[in-house]
Amino acid sequence: MKPVLTYLDRWFARFGPAPLVAASLLMVAFIGVIRWVSGPEVAFSAFFLVPIIISTWCAGRWIGILISVISIMIWLAADMMVLSEFSNPAIPFINEILRSVVFLFVVLLIADLKASLAEQAEIARRDPLTGIANRSAFIESAEMEVKKAKRFNHSVSILYIDIDHFKAVNDRFGHHSGDMLLKTVGRSITDNIRAIDLAGRLGGDEFALLLPNTDTKGLGTIAHKLVRILRREMQLRGWPATFSVGAATFREVEIDIHGMINKADILMYIAKERGRDRVVQQTFSGDDRVFNGERGCDRGCIAGMQPGVGIVGSRLHKRQ
Repeated sequence: MKPVLTYLDRWFARFGPAPLVAASLLMVAFIGVIRWVSGPEVAFSAFFLVPIIISTWCAGRWIGILISVISIMIWLAADMMVLSEFSNPAIPFINEILRSVVFLFVVLLIADLKASLAEQAEIARRDPLTGIANRSAFIESAEMEVKKAKRFNHSVSILYIDIDHFKAVNDRFGHHSGDMLLKTVGRSITDNIRAIDLAGRLGGDEFALLLPNTDTKGLGTIAHKLVRILRREMQLRGWPATFSVGAATFREVEIDIHGMINKADILMYIAKERGRDRVVQQTFSGDDRVFNGERGCDRGCIAGMQPGVGIVGSRLHKRQ
Protein backbone atom coordinates (compact mmCIF):
# COMPACT_ATOMS: atom_id res chain seq x y z
CA MET A 1 0.00 0.00 0.00
CA LYS A 2 2.75 2.45 0.93
CA PRO A 3 4.63 2.10 -2.40
CA VAL A 4 1.36 2.80 -4.25
CA LEU A 5 0.70 5.93 -2.18
CA THR A 6 4.28 7.08 -2.66
CA TYR A 7 3.97 6.62 -6.43
CA LEU A 8 0.67 8.53 -6.53
CA ASP A 9 2.12 11.32 -4.41
CA ARG A 10 5.05 11.73 -6.80
CA TRP A 11 2.71 11.58 -9.79
CA PHE A 12 0.43 14.27 -8.34
CA ALA A 13 3.47 16.39 -7.46
CA ARG A 14 4.34 16.61 -11.16
CA PHE A 15 1.23 18.72 -11.80
CA GLY A 16 1.05 20.85 -8.67
CA PRO A 17 -1.98 21.66 -6.47
CA ALA A 18 -3.64 24.35 -8.62
CA PRO A 19 -4.19 22.28 -11.81
CA LEU A 20 -5.41 19.29 -9.79
CA VAL A 21 -7.85 21.40 -7.77
CA ALA A 22 -9.15 22.90 -11.03
CA ALA A 23 -9.53 19.40 -12.46
CA SER A 24 -11.39 18.35 -9.30
CA LEU A 25 -13.84 21.23 -9.70
CA LEU A 26 -14.47 20.21 -13.32
CA MET A 27 -15.08 16.63 -12.21
CA VAL A 28 -17.56 17.82 -9.57
CA ALA A 29 -19.41 19.89 -12.18
CA PHE A 30 -19.48 16.97 -14.62
CA ILE A 31 -20.82 14.55 -12.00
CA GLY A 32 -23.46 17.15 -11.07
CA VAL A 33 -24.63 17.38 -14.68
CA ILE A 34 -24.85 13.59 -14.94
CA ARG A 35 -26.83 13.56 -11.67
CA TRP A 36 -29.26 16.15 -12.98
CA VAL A 37 -29.75 14.30 -16.33
CA SER A 38 -30.18 10.85 -14.78
CA GLY A 39 -32.67 11.91 -12.11
CA PRO A 40 -32.93 10.82 -8.48
CA GLU A 41 -33.18 7.08 -9.15
CA VAL A 42 -29.46 6.62 -9.97
CA ALA A 43 -26.98 7.47 -7.21
CA PHE A 44 -23.66 8.96 -8.30
CA SER A 45 -22.62 10.40 -4.96
CA ALA A 46 -19.75 7.90 -4.59
CA PHE A 47 -18.10 9.42 -7.67
CA PHE A 48 -17.72 12.72 -5.82
CA LEU A 49 -15.17 10.96 -3.63
CA VAL A 50 -12.64 10.95 -6.47
CA PRO A 51 -12.24 14.76 -6.76
CA ILE A 52 -12.56 15.09 -2.99
CA ILE A 53 -9.69 12.65 -2.41
CA ILE A 54 -7.50 14.22 -5.12
CA SER A 55 -8.00 17.79 -3.88
CA THR A 56 -7.45 16.82 -0.24
CA TRP A 57 -4.26 14.92 -1.02
CA CYS A 58 -2.80 17.65 -3.21
CA ALA A 59 -4.02 20.85 -1.56
CA GLY A 60 -4.84 19.96 2.02
CA ARG A 61 -7.73 19.46 4.38
CA TRP A 62 -9.51 22.78 3.90
CA ILE A 63 -9.54 22.54 0.12
CA GLY A 64 -10.95 19.02 0.47
CA ILE A 65 -13.70 20.36 2.73
CA LEU A 66 -14.44 23.11 0.19
CA ILE A 67 -14.74 20.58 -2.64
CA SER A 68 -17.01 18.48 -0.40
CA VAL A 69 -19.30 21.45 0.28
CA ILE A 70 -19.49 22.27 -3.44
CA SER A 71 -20.31 18.63 -4.20
CA ILE A 72 -23.09 18.60 -1.61
CA MET A 73 -24.57 21.87 -2.88
CA ILE A 74 -24.58 20.61 -6.47
CA TRP A 75 -26.25 17.37 -5.43
CA LEU A 76 -28.82 19.23 -3.34
CA ALA A 77 -29.58 21.63 -6.21
CA ALA A 78 -30.18 18.66 -8.53
CA ASP A 79 -32.53 17.11 -5.96
CA MET A 80 -34.44 20.36 -5.51
CA MET A 81 -35.18 20.44 -9.24
CA VAL A 82 -37.04 17.14 -8.90
CA LEU A 83 -38.32 17.67 -5.36
CA SER A 84 -41.81 16.50 -6.33
CA GLU A 85 -40.48 12.99 -6.99
CA PHE A 86 -39.55 12.50 -3.33
CA SER A 87 -42.17 11.15 -0.91
CA ASN A 88 -41.11 13.73 1.67
CA PRO A 89 -39.51 17.13 0.87
CA ALA A 90 -37.12 16.69 3.82
CA ILE A 91 -35.47 13.62 2.29
CA PRO A 92 -32.93 15.53 0.09
CA PHE A 93 -31.76 17.51 3.11
CA ILE A 94 -31.40 14.38 5.24
CA ASN A 95 -29.46 12.70 2.44
CA GLU A 96 -27.07 15.65 2.14
CA ILE A 97 -26.44 15.68 5.89
CA LEU A 98 -25.47 12.01 5.71
CA ARG A 99 -23.27 12.65 2.66
CA SER A 100 -21.64 15.54 4.49
CA VAL A 101 -20.65 13.21 7.31
CA VAL A 102 -19.20 10.67 4.86
CA PHE A 103 -17.33 13.30 2.83
CA LEU A 104 -15.91 14.94 5.97
CA PHE A 105 -14.74 11.56 7.26
CA VAL A 106 -13.00 10.84 3.95
CA VAL A 107 -11.33 14.28 3.94
CA LEU A 108 -9.99 13.82 7.47
CA LEU A 109 -8.85 10.28 6.71
CA ILE A 110 -6.97 11.29 3.56
CA ALA A 111 -5.40 14.33 5.23
CA ASP A 112 -4.17 12.22 8.15
CA LEU A 113 -2.89 9.54 5.78
CA LYS A 114 -0.95 12.14 3.78
CA ALA A 115 0.51 13.62 6.97
CA SER A 116 1.48 10.15 8.22
CA LEU A 117 3.18 9.29 4.94
CA ALA A 118 5.12 12.58 4.98
CA GLU A 119 6.17 11.96 8.60
CA GLN A 120 7.37 8.45 7.78
CA ALA A 121 9.30 9.77 4.77
CA GLU A 122 10.97 12.38 6.96
CA ILE A 123 11.81 9.80 9.62
CA ALA A 124 13.35 7.58 6.94
CA ARG A 125 15.66 10.46 5.97
CA ARG A 126 16.84 11.13 9.51
CA ASP A 127 19.48 9.40 11.56
CA PRO A 128 17.45 8.05 14.50
CA LEU A 129 20.16 8.80 17.06
CA THR A 130 21.37 12.29 16.18
CA GLY A 131 18.32 13.61 14.34
CA ILE A 132 20.37 14.92 11.40
CA ALA A 133 20.19 13.56 7.87
CA ASN A 134 21.28 9.98 7.30
CA ARG A 135 23.70 9.00 4.56
CA SER A 136 21.16 8.54 1.76
CA ALA A 137 19.33 11.78 2.57
CA PHE A 138 22.60 13.71 2.78
CA ILE A 139 23.78 12.36 -0.57
CA GLU A 140 20.44 13.16 -2.21
CA SER A 141 20.38 16.75 -0.94
CA ALA A 142 24.08 17.25 -1.64
CA GLU A 143 23.63 16.12 -5.24
CA MET A 144 21.08 18.89 -5.78
CA GLU A 145 23.43 21.48 -4.29
CA VAL A 146 26.27 20.27 -6.49
CA LYS A 147 24.07 20.67 -9.57
CA LYS A 148 23.30 24.26 -8.52
CA ALA A 149 27.00 24.95 -8.05
CA LYS A 150 27.75 23.64 -11.53
CA ARG A 151 24.96 25.71 -13.07
CA PHE A 152 26.00 28.99 -11.42
CA ASN A 153 29.74 28.25 -11.26
CA HIS A 154 29.89 28.54 -7.47
CA SER A 155 32.44 26.94 -5.21
CA VAL A 156 31.42 24.11 -2.89
CA SER A 157 33.16 22.91 0.26
CA ILE A 158 32.89 19.65 2.18
CA LEU A 159 33.93 18.77 5.71
CA TYR A 160 34.47 15.14 6.65
CA ILE A 161 34.59 14.72 10.43
CA ASP A 162 35.71 11.56 12.21
CA ILE A 163 35.63 11.12 15.99
CA ASP A 164 39.02 10.02 17.32
CA HIS A 165 39.06 7.48 20.18
CA PHE A 166 35.32 6.87 19.95
CA LYS A 167 35.81 3.19 20.78
CA ALA A 168 37.71 4.19 23.92
CA VAL A 169 34.71 6.25 25.06
CA ASN A 170 32.41 3.27 24.52
CA ASP A 171 34.76 0.91 26.34
CA ARG A 172 35.42 3.20 29.28
CA PHE A 173 32.07 4.91 29.80
CA GLY A 174 29.62 2.50 28.15
CA HIS A 175 27.58 2.61 24.96
CA HIS A 176 25.08 5.03 26.48
CA SER A 177 27.86 7.61 26.75
CA GLY A 178 28.88 6.80 23.19
CA ASP A 179 25.34 7.52 22.04
CA MET A 180 25.32 10.76 24.01
CA LEU A 181 28.60 11.74 22.39
CA LEU A 182 27.15 11.21 18.90
CA LYS A 183 24.06 13.24 19.84
CA THR A 184 26.29 16.01 21.16
CA VAL A 185 28.28 16.11 17.94
CA GLY A 186 25.13 16.18 15.82
CA ARG A 187 23.59 18.97 17.89
CA SER A 188 26.82 21.01 17.97
CA ILE A 189 27.10 20.81 14.20
CA THR A 190 23.51 21.82 13.45
CA ASP A 191 23.62 24.66 15.99
CA ASN A 192 26.69 26.23 14.38
CA ILE A 193 26.10 26.09 10.63
CA ARG A 194 24.04 28.19 8.26
CA ALA A 195 20.51 27.31 7.19
CA ILE A 196 21.73 26.59 3.66
CA ASP A 197 24.44 24.17 4.83
CA LEU A 198 23.82 20.43 4.84
CA ALA A 199 24.87 18.07 7.63
CA GLY A 200 24.64 14.31 7.77
CA ARG A 201 25.84 11.29 9.67
CA LEU A 202 27.45 8.97 7.16
CA GLY A 203 27.65 6.08 9.59
CA GLY A 204 29.38 5.09 12.80
CA ASP A 205 31.41 8.02 14.07
CA GLU A 206 31.69 9.85 10.74
CA PHE A 207 29.86 13.06 9.85
CA ALA A 208 29.87 15.21 6.74
CA LEU A 209 28.92 18.77 5.92
CA LEU A 210 28.35 20.38 2.54
CA LEU A 211 28.72 24.17 2.49
CA PRO A 212 27.46 25.84 -0.69
CA ASN A 213 29.23 28.92 -2.05
CA THR A 214 32.02 28.63 0.54
CA ASP A 215 35.62 29.39 -0.40
CA THR A 216 38.85 28.16 1.15
CA LYS A 217 39.09 30.89 3.77
CA GLY A 218 35.45 30.47 4.79
CA LEU A 219 35.81 26.71 5.05
CA GLY A 220 38.90 27.03 7.22
CA THR A 221 37.08 29.40 9.56
CA ILE A 222 34.06 27.12 9.87
CA ALA A 223 36.16 23.95 10.28
CA HIS A 224 38.20 25.30 13.14
CA LYS A 225 35.22 26.92 14.80
CA LEU A 226 33.44 23.56 14.83
CA VAL A 227 36.50 21.74 16.11
CA ARG A 228 36.91 24.23 18.97
CA ILE A 229 33.25 23.85 19.91
CA LEU A 230 33.44 20.08 19.77
CA ARG A 231 36.63 19.96 21.82
CA ARG A 232 34.99 22.11 24.49
CA GLU A 233 31.95 19.81 24.60
CA MET A 234 34.20 16.78 25.00
CA GLN A 235 36.18 18.42 27.80
CA LEU A 236 33.05 19.48 29.68
CA ARG A 237 31.87 15.87 29.77
CA GLY A 238 35.24 14.28 30.40
CA TRP A 239 35.26 12.31 27.16
CA PRO A 240 38.74 11.65 25.72
CA ALA A 241 37.57 12.20 22.15
CA THR A 242 39.14 14.45 19.54
CA PHE A 243 38.34 15.11 15.90
CA SER A 244 40.14 14.47 12.63
CA VAL A 245 38.70 16.64 9.88
CA GLY A 246 39.15 16.62 6.13
CA ALA A 247 38.24 19.96 4.54
CA ALA A 248 37.96 20.16 0.76
CA THR A 249 36.98 23.19 -1.30
CA PHE A 250 36.08 22.77 -4.97
CA ARG A 251 36.47 26.03 -6.89
CA GLU A 252 35.02 24.37 -9.96
CA VAL A 253 32.75 21.36 -9.64
CA GLU A 254 33.97 18.77 -12.13
CA ILE A 255 33.15 15.54 -10.27
CA ASP A 256 30.04 14.10 -8.65
CA ILE A 257 29.22 14.26 -4.95
CA HIS A 258 30.66 10.79 -4.30
CA GLY A 259 34.03 11.86 -5.70
CA MET A 260 33.94 15.07 -3.65
CA ILE A 261 33.17 13.20 -0.44
CA ASN A 262 35.93 10.72 -1.25
CA LYS A 263 38.49 13.52 -1.53
CA ALA A 264 37.41 14.97 1.82
CA ASP A 265 37.52 11.44 3.27
CA ILE A 266 41.12 11.05 2.11
CA LEU A 267 42.05 14.34 3.77
CA MET A 268 40.47 13.13 6.99
CA TYR A 269 42.58 9.97 6.89
CA ILE A 270 45.68 12.09 6.33
CA ALA A 271 44.75 14.00 9.48
CA LYS A 272 44.68 10.68 11.33
CA GLU A 273 48.02 9.67 9.81
CA ARG A 274 49.54 12.91 11.05
CA GLY A 275 48.49 12.34 14.66
CA ARG A 276 44.71 12.96 14.80
CA ASP A 277 43.02 15.96 16.40
CA ARG A 278 43.59 18.31 13.46
CA VAL A 279 42.14 19.75 10.27
CA VAL A 280 43.72 18.93 6.92
CA GLN A 281 42.56 21.23 4.15
CA GLN A 282 42.93 21.34 0.37
CA THR A 283 41.43 23.42 -2.39
CA PHE A 284 40.85 21.82 -5.78
CA SER A 285 40.52 23.55 -9.11
CA GLY A 286 38.71 22.15 -12.12
CA ASP A 287 41.80 20.32 -13.37
CA ASP A 288 42.34 18.85 -9.88
CA ARG A 289 45.30 21.19 -9.28
CA VAL A 290 45.76 21.84 -5.58
CA PHE A 291 46.05 25.24 -3.92
CA ASN A 292 47.65 25.60 -0.53
CA GLY A 293 45.16 26.40 2.20
CA GLU A 294 47.50 26.82 5.16
CA ARG A 295 45.76 29.94 6.37
CA GLY A 296 42.73 27.89 7.34
CA CYS A 297 44.70 25.22 9.18
CA ASP A 298 44.89 24.66 12.89
CA ARG A 299 47.53 22.01 13.46
CA GLY A 300 48.23 20.61 10.05
CA CYS A 301 47.51 21.40 6.44
CA ILE A 302 48.84 20.12 3.15
CA ALA A 303 49.05 21.35 -0.39
CA GLY A 304 49.38 17.89 -1.85
CA MET A 305 49.63 14.24 -0.93
CA GLN A 306 52.35 13.68 1.64
CA PRO A 307 55.19 11.15 1.22
CA GLY A 308 54.73 7.87 3.00
CA VAL A 309 50.92 7.97 3.08
CA GLY A 310 49.55 4.72 1.75
CA ILE A 311 46.30 4.68 -0.22
CA VAL A 312 44.27 1.54 -0.81
CA GLY A 313 41.11 1.71 -2.87
CA SER A 314 41.29 5.53 -2.75
CA ARG A 315 41.37 5.42 1.07
CA LEU A 316 44.32 5.61 3.42
CA HIS A 317 45.55 2.98 5.82
CA LYS A 318 44.10 3.84 9.20
CA ARG A 319 46.64 3.65 11.97
CA GLN A 320 45.52 2.20 15.28
